[in-house]
Amino acid sequence: LPGFDQVYSIRENKSLKVLNSIDHIAVCIEQGDIDKYVEFYRTTYGFIQTYEEYVTTENSGMNSKVVESENG
Repeated sequence: LPGFDQVYSIRENKSLKVLNSIDHIAVCIEQGDIDKYVEFYRTTYGFIQTYEEYVTTENSGMNSKVVESENG
């Protein structure tokens, strides 16, 4: 891809910025544990829940909740 630089080892170039930001992280958890993890992110990191939905397909379904930092 344009602008792509392959990195073999971070130790080769200590000034290289490998990670600048994180857009989002998705976590798969056991059925029934979602509220426990939402509470963990709320109390540990001060995140707030901003979205919730139940996603369903013909063969599966999933609860989805979004938590994020106060500054988004």
